[in-house]
Amino acid sequence: MLYAILLGVVLGARIQEEPAPPPRLDPPPAKSAPRPQAVEPGYRYNLSHPAHLDTLGIADLGIGAMDGLHAALRDDGHDSAPLRTLKWGLSFWVGAAVTHVCHEYGHVCHLSRAGVNDAVLGEINEPFNDRDDATLGRLFLQGLGPVTGRAISLSEDDWGEVQAQFEGRPEAFNRYLMMAEAGGLNQEQVMGMRYAQRLHQGRLSYLDTASYLWVSSGTLLYPATIEESDIADYLDRLGRNGYSSSAGQLKMLSALRFVGGTGLASLRGAWHGLLGQAGGFVDPLSIGRENGLRLYWPEVESWLTTAGPTLQLGVPLRWSGWTALPSYERNFASGGTEHEAGLRLGGPVLAILWLEAGYFASDRGGWWRTVELQLRPAPWMAVVVGLEEGRGDTFRRDAFGAANQALEEDERSVLLGVRFHFTF
Repeated sequence: MLYAILLGVVLGARIQEEPAPPPRLDPPPAKSAPRPQAVEPGYRYNLSHPAHLDTLGIADLGIGAMDGLHAALRDDGHDSAPLRTLKWGLSFWVGAAVTHVCHEYGHVCHLSRAGVNDAVLGEINEPFNDRDDATLGRLFLQGLGPVTGRAISLSEDDWGEVQAQFEGRPEAFNRYLMMAEAGGLNQEQVMGMRYAQRLHQGRLSYLDTASYLWVSSGTLLYPATIEESDIADYLDRLGRNGYSSSAGQLKMLSALRFVGGTGLASLRGAWHGLLGQAGGFVDPLSIGRENGLRLYWPEVESWLTTAGPTLQLGVPLRWSGWTALPSYERNFASGGTEHEAGLRLGGPVLAILWLEAGYFASDRGGWWRTVELQLRPAPWMAVVVGLEEGRGDTFRRDAFGAANQALEEDERSVLLGVRFHFTF
C-alpha cells in the first residue's frame, strides 16, 4: 500500500513537470492541383510567296494568344466554384474573339494566293473608300460581341489586280473565290489540328479543351442563311464547279470531329476541368506502353475543298518520341467521289533538331508533300525551315497551299519561321 502511494506521488510530479504542449494554431496546408499550360506562339514566313499569309502561322499566333491568357489565369483543380466559373467563362469569351480574328484572316490567307493581302473591314455593300483597315485590334473587338453586317474583303486596288489575273478565266476565278469562302472555316479546323498534335504530345491543358471545342464547333454554329454567309456562298460556287452538297451534310461531317480522339478527350477534359479537381494535362484516349509503342483513338477531320466537304480519318501512333498519322480522306458531294491517302510524321532527329514531314496523294493524280526542320538552340525556342510543294488537285493543297492553284499546276514554297516553347 505504501509503495502504491509513493508511485502515485512520483507520477503526479512528473506530469506537473512536463505539461502537454499547446495546440498548433498554424492553418492546414492549402490543397492544390496545378494544371500546367503550354505557351507556344510562332509564325512562318513564305519566302517564295511573300504576300501569302501562312495558314499554320495564323493558327500558331491565335493559339499562342490563348496560351498566354490561359497561363495568366493559372487554372487549378482546387479553385473555388466562383473562381473557376470566372476563369473558364473568360477563356470561352476571349477564345471566341481570337477565333473570329483567325477566321477572318483565314479568308485573307486564301485571297493572298493571288499575291495580294491588303484587307479592309466594313459593312456589306459599303463603298471601298468608307471601309477601315482590317487590323487585329478591330477584328478582336468585333469578335467580343455579336458579329453582324460587317465583312472582311480586299482593298479596291487589290481586287482590281485579282480581276486582272483572272480576266477571261471565269471557271478558275470561281475556284479561287470558292476556296476564299471556305478559308475562314478551314482556318478553324487548322487550329483544331494543332490542338490535336498537342494532345498526342501530352501537353493539352484543361483550358485548351475549351478552345478546341470552340474552334471545332465553328462550322456547326455558323449560320447558313444570312446575307453573305460563307457556307451559302461556298455551296453556290461548289455547284458551279460541278459538285453539289448541302449545309446539313457539311455540318454533319464537321460534327463527326467530336467522336475523334481529340474531340472525345476534350469533351471529357472539359467535364473534369469544370467540375473535377484533377491536375496535370489532359489524358488522350490510347493504349500501349508509356515509353513504347502507343496507339491513339482515331482522329476525325473535315475540310471544305474544291470537290466538296470531306471526311478524313487518321490513326495516330507514337513510339520513342515520334508520332505517325496515316490517314484516308474522301469527299461527300454529288458530281464525283475523290479519294486521298496521306501520312504525317514528326519527331526528334537529334537533341536539338526536330523533323516534321507529310505526303498526300490523290486518285485525281495530284500530290502534296511537306518537310519542316526545327532547329532548337534552346529548349524554349525553335528556328523553323520548311519546304512545301505540290502538283495538281489534292484536298491538302486546297487547305494548305500558297500559290494560285486555280492558275498554276505546280507550286513550291520555302518557309522560314520561329516557334517558342514554354510551360507554366
